[in-house]
Amino acid sequence: MKHNRGFSLLELLISMAVTLVAVLAAVALITKFARSTAAFTELSTMEESRSTAQTLLRADLDNAGHNLTRPSPPLAGSIFAIPNSSENYTWSNGTITKTASTGWGDGTSITHALANGLGSFSFTPPSNGATAYITSPNGDTFAITIGFGAPNVGVWIGVYVNGTEVAATSGHSQTETIAPHLTGDSYTFKIENGESNRIAKLYRLRNNTPSLLWTSTAPVTSYPVSFGLNIYEQSKSFTNVIITGAPLIALSGNSTEFAPLPFDLGNQLSAPVTITGGGSTITVLSGDKTTDSVTTLTDLESTSSEVIIRPPQRGRFNAGDYLLIVDWGSLNPAAPGGAASSLCRVSSATINGNELTLSIERVRQENPAWARLYSTDADHAHKYAIGSTVTKLAPPVSYVTSTDARLVRMEADRPSTIAFNIRQANFARYIEFNSTANVFRVDINLAAEGIETSNTASTESRGTIKFESRPRAMNLASNQLN
Repeated sequence: MKHNRGFSLLELLISMAVTLVAVLAAVALITKFARSTAAFTELSTMEESRSTAQTLLRADLDNAGHNLTRPSPPLAGSIFAIPNSSENYTWSNGTITKTASTGWGDGTSITHALANGLGSFSFTPPSNGATAYITSPNGDTFAITIGFGAPNVGVWIGVYVNGTEVAATSGHSQTETIAPHLTGDSYTFKIENGESNRIAKLYRLRNNTPSLLWTSTAPVTSYPVSFGLNIYEQSKSFTNVIITGAPLIALSGNSTEFAPLPFDLGNQLSAPVTITGGGSTITVLSGDKTTDSVTTLTDLESTSSEVIIRPPQRGRFNAGDYLLIVDWGSLNPAAPGGAASSLCRVSSATINGNELTLSIERVRQENPAWARLYSTDADHAHKYAIGSTVTKLAPPVSYVTSTDARLVRMEADRPSTIAFNIRQANFARYIEFNSTANVFRVDINLAAEGIETSNTASTESRGTIKFESRPRAMNLASNQLN
């Protein structure tokens, strides 16, 4: 009879070894799967944070300055002329003096031009050696040149149309001969209405008596009409240089104007996008996009407790809204004026036909808007004349990196974390080359948690937020020439 003898020790050892290998393989597979899943989750979380942060940042920056900016406005009336060349000329109150060396090589154009309609360019030239002119974009020019001689007896003078001498003191027919220039003579180029076209005429003022010197044969067919002058001798001047018209536009250097802004936690905001902390912090301010800006129908003085405005076409002003009342000041070179703003809170709003009366409270440092913004007593003391701008503000938004590497977005006084593990956050503003465009560059690096993806910073998985914003409201540079 045979007996069952069971497993031998060797067989048991082999079985245990095989089982152990299988268990270890299973554990390794499960561990790898778990780590891969965790790493995928970390990367997904990082990408979600990156995407959310970039969306919020771009939206805030792109909307910066809404209803708080305006393009360079045109001027109207009479203004003192300013030369474009600050290297070769100095100027003050209509007197333009040559600082460059003697010679004809350093003429200059005037900063403003006549955009349309009728206008004039008046001046008193030096006794000798000077040229003044007007020109159109199509190349037509109308000029006067003062020669050299004894100014008390008479100095040669010539008139030019499109570079051709058409009249002078000598060397022409009787109908093309004009009296010489004397000390104290003033001249005016005028754009006037002719029988079928606008035409340019040259007048002389002598002993307070005006007389027509010449009428250009070339009609004024294109605008803007610009102005310029040249002085032969160093330290000689044109005086009483005035341009008159409406509108008068700047030919270059047009830029977007920013409204004067309130203080934010003790620091005055310099622009709708203010960068501080060496580029680590950015603050954005804009008007409420749902409500139009309006103008005042009454003056606002330091003692005023209400202001009457035009009702907005879109949106409403309600009790509790914060308003920025803006005096943009005057850019007229002949009569510049300072700009100012006053931050106020609406306590009540009463509409009466086409007028809206707002009862207001002045916002000062002791009662800041959103626990952040306020205007100074000097701002509130400014007199805001009829026609000042009233803008409903949206809460200010700031971005800052915390000490524990979080990207924090603070809207008004409410902070929220929008990204973790920030390795670098930098904000920068620059003016685009050969342009007045305001461009804001955002450069942020953030990492995954690092437990599953990598344990060292040098090899950790990272995401990048990198873009440039050109806020539309902050890039409304004057487009008047188009």
